[in-house]
Amino acid sequence: MRNILLTLSFLLVFILSNSQKTEKIIDAFRNSIQAEKDGDLYRSIRILQDTGIYDEESYEINFRMGWLSYALGLNIQSSAYYHKAITINPNSIEVKLALIKPVSAIGKYDEIKKICNDIIVLDNNNYTANYQLGVIIYNEGNYKDAVVFFEKNYTLYPFDFENLIYYAWSKLKIGAFDEAENLFYKCLLFYPDSNSAREGLKDIQFKN
Repeated sequence: MRNILLTLSFLLVFILSNSQKTEKIIDAFRNSIQAEKDGDLYRSIRILQDTGIYDEESYEINFRMGWLSYALGLNIQSSAYYHKAITINPNSIEVKLALIKPVSAIGKYDEIKKICNDIIVLDNNNYTANYQLGVIIYNEGNYKDAVVFFEKNYTLYPFDFENLIYYAWSKLKIGAFDEAENLFYKCLLFYPDSNSAREGLKDIQFKN
């Protein structure tokens, strides 16, 4: 009987301790969010660092630290926090999408390609991953492969200008002039003053 009472006492202390810790984390997040709203990003991040609640095993804390670091222009630190969050939850698409921003700011395009491919494994039709991969591959001059990614987005988002203009140029680059012309005209329906679309149509007229 005595052992049972001791066990229950320890269990109660453990539950109360965890509850207090959870409330402390919630308060820290509340204060951090308020500091961010007030425009004080340094204070927002210090609240999570200095209140004793930072936990390397917490997905949520690392995710928020990644965002705040990126907002402060601390791209290397941001990337490190996001990578910790990915280690904790490898199937999270949201953190991989978030990671693209600081990695892009650093200029690590091979890493962006890997991140996007990892996202596509989890979500084949993810707009951002397909678009980013398409843009990088297009800029590498591999227009045939770029078409594949822009085409996937075009199927699901046929009137999205950013994807549409790259899709049109990719088609032009591989010599699919009729398709490219049609796509450039669609671009002009969305953005009638698009210089890029007008230039594409001029190129097609010149090549024909």
